Amino acid sequence: IIASELGVPESALYRWRKLYTEDGKQTPLASLEAENRALKRENAELALERDMLKKAAAYFASLQK
Repeated sequence: IIASELGVPESALYRWRKLYTEDGKQTPLASLEAENRALKRENAELALERDMLKKAAAYFASLQK
């Protein structure tokens, strides 16, 4: 689909991909994107934990009054 949109043969895309990857390994950009996704997931988990701790702290503070 992409090849037809670009007006190039599929074989050219495969050849270009092979040229710009190291023996089928991820390119530096791909590894950075994967790291970014992992960090975003971790950030979301930490934000959820923080919010739960804030609510727990507020609850326990209200019990002491």
